[in-house]
Amino acid sequence: MADFIANGAIAIHMAWSRLSLRRRLLKAARDPQATQRDLLANILKENADTEFGLEHDFASISGIEDYRKKV
Repeated sequence: MADFIANGAIAIHMAWSRLSLRRRLLKAARDPQATQRDLLANILKENADTEFGLEHDFASISGIEDYRKKV
């Protein structure tokens, strides 16, 4: 009985995870430019304090054109 409940809980969790991932994918697909812009901003923010990020002044990059000029 415990296995049945555990398996059911796992199945529900997996279904919820797939649904959540699907929603995120569909949202990203609606506006790919915004998705790419947000992804670049996150990468720059997370790497601003690395040697490469400091060398290329990631903290001051505000968009793709800045990125192209500085990197």
